[in-house]
Formats: sequence, C-alpha cells, structure tokens
Amino acid sequence: MAQFDRNFYRILFLIIILTAAGQMTNTIYVPALSQMAEEFSVNAGRMQAVIACYLFPYGLFQFAYGPLSDYFGRKPLILIGIALFTLGSLIALFATHFATLLLASFIQGSGIAVAGVMARTVMRDLYSGRALHSANSLMAIALILAPLLAPILGGFFTDLYSWRVIFLFLSAYGIALLIIQMLFFQETNLYKGIKGSFLQKYKIVLSNPNFMLNLILLIVANGGIAIFEV
Repeated sequence: MAQFDRNFYRILFLIIILTAAGQMTNTIYVPALSQMAEEFSVNAGRMQAVIACYLFPYGLFQFAYGPLSDYFGRKPLILIGIALFTLGSLIALFATHFATLLLASFIQGSGIAVAGVMARTVMRDLYSGRALHSANSLMAIALILAPLLAPILGGFFTDLYSWRVIFLFLSAYGIALLIIQMLFFQETNLYKGIKGSFLQKYKIVLSNPNFMLNLILLIVANGGIAIFEV
C-alpha cells in the first residue's frame, strides 16, 4: 500500500533513532553512578541529582519545542536539540566538578527533549489511519527497548573502561545523529511560519478535559517509572 512505501520506513527510522537517544540517556549511566560518586567525592544520594537534572528539562522543554516547531519547522528544532544534547554529553565527558556534571545533564535533557515532541508530530504530519498506528506501535517498541538495553551497555563500558566512556559514546551518537538528520531528514511541517499566539494554543489544549485526563495519567505513570529508576 502507498502509506507503507520506502519513505515511510525512512522517516520512521530517523525518528526512532532520535527518540532512542532520549530514552537511552535516561538509564545508560545508572550502573556507573557509584563510580561517578567516588570520583566526584559525593555520596550516592547526591548522584541521583544527575538523573533529576536530566528528566526535569526533558519534560519541561517539550512544551517549548512543540509550538516552536510549528512555526520554524521540525528540522531546525531537531538539529538544535541534537546539538545541545551533544554539547551536554561533551561537557559531561570532560567534567571535573560535580556541579559541571549536573549542568551537562541539564543541557542534555534540554536538547534531547525535542525527541519527545517529534516522536508524536513528524509521522502525524504525513500519515493517518493504519500507517500512523503502525508507526506509533514501532516507536513504542523502541521506547521500551532503549532504556532496558542502555544499562547493559553502560555497565559494559564502566566495567571495562570508565564511566567517561559512556559520555564518549553519547557524544559520538549525538554527532552521528546530527549528521544523519541533517542529510536525510526532510521537513514535514508544510504549514510552518503561520503566525498564531503560543499562549492561545496552550489555552485551547489545556482546556480540553480529555487531554488533561490523559496528561495526569501519563504524569503518574512516568513519574512512577522515574522514581523506580532513581
């Protein structure tokens, strides 16, 4: 069928590897927290702040990336987000103070938050019905597998080398991701540049009772997952 052409799978692949970066970063350095705590001379409890500094902007900045991508287009925001993620990974790689590591984690989350938005918007820009359901199902698998496999990879790096290799890997992943998206992602928002009040858009969405109910359920579910991971 037309909706399952090569273009469909190409775009789906680009979005999956983008989304996987956000989910993977959340858990990849969990096995290294004790080693990181020892090097930075902080207790294990304080090291959990690294995860919090990642998750907070990851959730918050999605509220900005959505409207901005409506106006400026998906691709520019994707590239900016990946660049910030890569910058944060590089800062963490060379961090010598705990405060620097927290800042790096915040920058990572601020950048890759774009993935959380694009996972839900890019395919919807182009497809509907069966094709959209298929894309969402495949992306859901990626969202589940990435954070499950990431700690195994992080543990491997930590045991054989050092926790810094984790951020070396994330930096390399970010650079490769930036190049791939720059070369192969084509803009999907055909209506970019149309003016409209951001606040008015938020008002329409937040006044929808169905949206608010699902939002509360998602907050509870993802909050439980985050607490479990910490």
